[in-house]
Amino acid sequence: IKLNDLLKTKTIRGLLSLRQSICSWASGPDEDKPVVVLVQGETNYESLKPYIDALSEHFSVLVIESIRSHFEYLFLDADIDEVTEMYYTHLDMRLSLAGLQVAAFTGHCLGGDLAYRLACRWRDDNPDCYAPVCLLDSFWVDNDRPVQKVDAGRIPEELVRFYENQTDIIDNQMNMYTSLGFHGAPVPYDGKLSMFRAMKTTHLLAAVAAAIGITEEEAASRFGVDDDFLMKAWQPQRAVDNEQIWRSYRPDIECFHVDSDHMGILGSEYVGEYVEWLMANTAGNSKNLF
Repeated sequence: IKLNDLLKTKTIRGLLSLRQSICSWASGPDEDKPVVVLVQGETNYESLKPYIDALSEHFSVLVIESIRSHFEYLFLDADIDEVTEMYYTHLDMRLSLAGLQVAAFTGHCLGGDLAYRLACRWRDDNPDCYAPVCLLDSFWVDNDRPVQKVDAGRIPEELVRFYENQTDIIDNQMNMYTSLGFHGAPVPYDGKLSMFRAMKTTHLLAAVAAAIGITEEEAASRFGVDDDFLMKAWQPQRAVDNEQIWRSYRPDIECFHVDSDHMGILGSEYVGEYVEWLMANTAGNSKNLF
């Protein structure tokens, strides 16, 4: 029995038992619009809604839900290659059998990593599909890459208590990366590739300051840490230079800088740029097969 068949059986059984679907149309397929596959990764749907709405004006958008929604009942014993194969199986069933073709892949953060892997896998079975990939502040996850560590003991206990819930989330995220076995460089892919990179650091300290009713400057003085330090302590994967990492794999990647932070780039004032890039790079390269 082929791995693909095993995964398909496991996936369908799990989905039917919970009446859940890994992927769904944002507003139904439209035969006059090319298909874009949007991979949520760990980003929630509400945060991606401005992007989904903007995409839907020009594309039929097929959304792969947050991996957190199905990780525990589908992927606890899987590695990242099996995750990619399972996602591919769902896309193949939904699109190929309906006479549809993928025009582009996109995703935010981990979703971008998964979107790239899916594009590579889709190309294996669809050699005439040159689907471009649009990454939104994405980090290629690699457990072998050294992560810059800081002395978390410098963080005052008061601050640790405030951020305890978020720390648990990050720990779970890192455990998931370890469990799925992210290793090595991306598979070569000759489709067009872009990344819209967030240029502002997430203001973790500002969020703490606002919650306890002091200014950010007062918080920096009181706790003796800044955003850069907190990022390396609490969100080490986001502290890396993702543009440099992607350029080391794909020197020709188109990188665009967005004047916002990691989640802020999903705001309605920015998403039009990503859609414009997708429109420009999907024109004439892929057609639906109705």
